[in-house]
Amino acid sequence: MPIGGVTLQSVTEYYRYCPEQVEVKISDAVCIGRRRSNFSMCRGCQFNDDEKKGSSARGAAGGHRPTVDPAMIEQLFKAYDVRAVYPDPLDETGAWRIGYSAAQYLLRSLGAMDRANEKRTRIVVGRDMRKSSPALVSALTDGIRSAAASVIDIGMIDTPQLYFGVNQVGAIGGIQTTASHNPAQYNGFKICGPRGVPIGANTGLGDICRIAQKVSKHKSDRQGSLAELNLTAEYKKFIRGFLEPVEPMKIVIDSSNGMAGKWAPTIFDDVPNLSIVHLNVETTGEFVHDPNPLVDANLDQLRAEVTRTGADFGVCFDGDADRCMLVDERAEIVRCDKLTALLAKWFLQRQPGATIVYDLRSSRVVADEIKAAGGVPRRERVGHGARRKLF
Repeated sequence: MPIGGVTLQSVTEYYRYCPEQVEVKISDAVCIGRRRSNFSMCRGCQFNDDEKKGSSARGAAGGHRPTVDPAMIEQLFKAYDVRAVYPDPLDETGAWRIGYSAAQYLLRSLGAMDRANEKRTRIVVGRDMRKSSPALVSALTDGIRSAAASVIDIGMIDTPQLYFGVNQVGAIGGIQTTASHNPAQYNGFKICGPRGVPIGANTGLGDICRIAQKVSKHKSDRQGSLAELNLTAEYKKFIRGFLEPVEPMKIVIDSSNGMAGKWAPTIFDDVPNLSIVHLNVETTGEFVHDPNPLVDANLDQLRAEVTRTGADFGVCFDGDADRCMLVDERAEIVRCDKLTALLAKWFLQRQPGATIVYDLRSSRVVADEIKAAGGVPRRERVGHGARRKLF
């Protein structure tokens, strides 16, 4: 079987010559296990059922492609997620491979006994409101299940709810189908491991890419289960647990036609003393403005509404509601480093002496304010770059 550039051939005798001039010792049981779990197109292997049927039948029987284009798969993978234009280069076949490969990677954290326990192999999946998301999450789910992992589908959610869901059900990981702040023609996947820890290029995403480059879509002898779960009540209770009583306040929320359009009203509309003006809550997959709040022009509508309504402040979310920008009562943009400095004081009042991690791009005011509040400032790269490898 092809692994890391070395071909391992199934043999009944102790050794057999391999095309890469490598001799290996391997049992039939190991070979068939590897074939079923990772590499479905091992040429010359006695367990390659599709090859036995003949090359003309390979595509029709089992859905195999005769070749895999590694370059096509590689261009889908970025530093912190999988992201590309739909349907070219990211299509349903690519989504299947990514689901299968991510499941294989996540299953590595389990021992043999745990793999036999369906509840231990659960992976949470969700999706955003993009028009291509239903088709992609369906293909992704098929890929995960073909790797013998179970799927818990929690529906159309914001990305933070994926991390909540992984912890809520004790899953080995989760995958959100989303292109985050990118324009409508994009889509992709955000992948996390146990406890909702995000997976990036240096913490497992590279391994998932390499598996996806070697596997083709195929039928599996063992399919994982599929279940649907609505976490609305639990998620709302969890988020509301962070709120403290507030004085009467008016807030404008621009959901950017993203997932905040569904979840901000669900979670916050009945908070006492809180009056919310909602903008762009329609989740049709079309955007009034690009769902990227880090671009100042995308805040124009929010700023105008804050001024018109005399709101105390305004918030603009991105497409999957895992980032936002704020404007103050004068409709002036509150930059991220200043917001970090402000929030640091609040957290340090509750956890004195704690370390506050902040963005490398921040001004010195962040470190100064953290120190003044008795905390320890720590600069880190944006995203998952500083995280350790999971498995």
